[in-house]
Amino acid sequence: LLVSLHGTFANPTESGKDEVAKTSRAILDYAQSLADKHGNDVDVLMFQWAAANTETCREESGKKLAKVILLHLEQHQITQPGTIKLFSVTHSWGGAVMQYAAKEIFEKTGIEFDLGIQTACPVPHVHRTSGEHFHFKKLFQFYSNADLTQILGSNGTFSKINGRKMPLLIDNDHKVYNIRIIDDGEELNHINIKWKTMEQAPKLIETILNNYDNQFDLDACILSQEKIDKCECKEN
Repeated sequence: LLVSLHGTFANPTESGKDEVAKTSRAILDYAQSLADKHGNDVDVLMFQWAAANTETCREESGKKLAKVILLHLEQHQITQPGTIKLFSVTHSWGGAVMQYAAKEIFEKTGIEFDLGIQTACPVPHVHRTSGEHFHFKKLFQFYSNADLTQILGSNGTFSKINGRKMPLLIDNDHKVYNIRIIDDGEELNHINIKWKTMEQAPKLIETILNNYDNQFDLDACILSQEKIDKCECKEN
């Protein structure tokens, strides 16, 4: 099951409901890559939440999402850890909603998410200290130094740079990766980062897991074919 969440004030069609929209298409392609990798069909759940810019709304929405996911598990007679693989893709404050949902699901079933992708998720004090992110076996936080929206959302006692990142914590099989995304040498804004990341998500995740599995603070530079061609011309 792949769960997709939009951010505050966002259009939920960007979370997988509109096959034409760039981000939506990229999320559906990511679901297909998971199906190909694991040899099973992947259900995609696009959850529309109230998206008010308050922590209360995010927590309540997370609990509502958990009920939807738990119903899905019940309908498929899934009650034990290890009998399903759960994945998530979120943008902005949708990442916080997903963290609350993951906590609720774990407390009721012991089931954790296998892998979560957060794009441009603010990291305020509550999410840096609560440990909710450890209900993901692997959590990837993609961010950009040009994302002012994420900086403002990460207010509190932390510096601007630290506020963009999840805590660099490792606990047995649980790992959190912070990846700064750069596109053709340019930092991405709050909107572009979601579709640029998801467009490359299968390759990015596989590259990190295969080559940088024990590196938790990374820079990922995405190069267009045009840029690659220019580099090759310079080499020649």
